Amino acid sequence: MLEERLRTLEREVARLHSRVAELEALQEQNENKTWKEIRAHRFLLVDDAGRVRAALGYDTYGTRLTLFDDNANQRVVLHAFGTGTGITLADGNGKIRGKLAVVNNRPEVTLFDAEGQERVLLAATENFGPHLSLFDKNGKDRSVMVVVEKGPGIVMSDETGKTVWAAPESQPRWLSH
Repeated sequence: MLEERLRTLEREVARLHSRVAELEALQEQNENKTWKEIRAHRFLLVDDAGRVRAALGYDTYGTRLTLFDDNANQRVVLHAFGTGTGITLADGNGKIRGKLAVVNNRPEVTLFDAEGQERVLLAATENFGPHLSLFDKNGKDRSVMVVVEKGPGIVMSDETGKTVWAAPESQPRWLSH
């Protein structure tokens, strides 16, 4: 899904380069004119070399502000869409490493490893309250900590998903694997 979104963004960036030239021409014509409002579907901020450093726009996913690094990698994406909002942070290779989001009224922070695998999830849900999940390199839940109305609970599992330790020992059904 990320690759599809990146291809869509790349096509839109290419299309908008010509639009930027049109806007620059308009700017020259209206050098001394003050604009009270500018309307567009997308804005691109470019550096002195013409490289896109930021993009603000709207597409089928919602409204998005994207910041790019010197190598044209997306580094920060702030987005608002129908069911939520979020900030995505990427490393120097363009791989997503962190995400802060509120989706369907559920706030969460997610951390990813260098391969893009989810490793840490901190969330607050209506059903389970706050919870912290730690995942192994294969994406399996290895440790879960929750705080619910009946009290806190922790479960640690092996690579097969079998519970190897739990507190309280007679953990509720919702906490066992």
